[in-house]
Amino acid sequence: MRTAGTAIVMATVAALALLTAAAADAYVYWASSGGGKAIARANPDGTGVDRAFITGVGNPQGLATDRSHIYWANLAADTIGRARIDGTDVRPSFIVGAAEPKGVAVDGSHIYWANLGTDSIARANLDGTDVRHRFIDAVSYPQGVAVTADHLYWSETRSTIGRASLDGSGIDRAFVTGAGSPDLMATYDGYLYWSNQRGGSIGRAPLTGGLVDQGFITGAAKPLGVAVDGSGIYWANNGTGTIGRAGLDGSQVAPGFIPQARAPIGIAVDAGVDQLPPQTRITKGARKRTTSRRARFGFSSSEAGSEFQCRLDRKAWRYCVSPRTLRRLRVGRHTFRVRAIDASGNVDPTPAKDRFRVIAGARR
Repeated sequence: MRTAGTAIVMATVAALALLTAAAADAYVYWASSGGGKAIARANPDGTGVDRAFITGVGNPQGLATDRSHIYWANLAADTIGRARIDGTDVRPSFIVGAAEPKGVAVDGSHIYWANLGTDSIARANLDGTDVRHRFIDAVSYPQGVAVTADHLYWSETRSTIGRASLDGSGIDRAFVTGAGSPDLMATYDGYLYWSNQRGGSIGRAPLTGGLVDQGFITGAAKPLGVAVDGSGIYWANNGTGTIGRAGLDGSQVAPGFIPQARAPIGIAVDAGVDQLPPQTRITKGARKRTTSRRARFGFSSSEAGSEFQCRLDRKAWRYCVSPRTLRRLRVGRHTFRVRAIDASGNVDPTPAKDRFRVIAGARR
């Protein structure tokens, strides 16, 4: 007999197993600027180092990840690169026309980067379309960018950090002052973090503004990039060629947490490979009974950047886009199905479907 106490224990064990699996899939990434330029990767505990995880990346600087892709600023080529989170489908020129880009950040809808060459902050859709190279203009030598659900932040070399709304309005170039020499940035759990290249430290300030701690973590060696997740704070020690790590409270500092990082510039962490499938929805269907031999369907996905496959009755799945128009339908009953495939390749296992009937006397 299984008691309530046993059920609680089993549920706890299951939850811990899920957390362990998620942690196993998470990684720390950094851009190596020495000994063969590449994007490297390691487990959050510093093991499993792969110093050539992604090659052919040009001159990578800032890094950013979401659950499906890793993005980088290619300073020398004036491009933004992208690859799948598993290291495949490498596109060094995913977005062209940048101007000496350095820091890069992503949210659920857009990619943002700092253009050193034009003193601007740029933005594009996650699929690389609708590029706005001067999304925010007239900033001073921007270095890093970071983004939250409400605001976009950027660092300027005159010891300030700017902030604006996600639509580019409400610009405050002096949101944080006295930030030392802020470089690449990150946000986590109500705080903004930045690497102080000249000060050899990691700075921190509340996202609401206020108290600035330029030396939240000290003893870094020309840090060029910082990343934060639930397990700790990581930074790229360009001066010593190592990756440093500390607890979220700034304690347990390990400057050489990962050695031989080959002059790292930029660092990012992720929550592991996306294994959750998207959900597909038909937004416009056919009439249930129609005399027309044409039917038009609209559909959408719960995840931005998804592709679609459509199927009529028992025919093979084929890639399609919304809206989809079917022609020369035979008289009788039909079932239209569509399924989304997200950017990580996860396929919706429960395709959306719409049943309809073409009746006799139909017109073409």
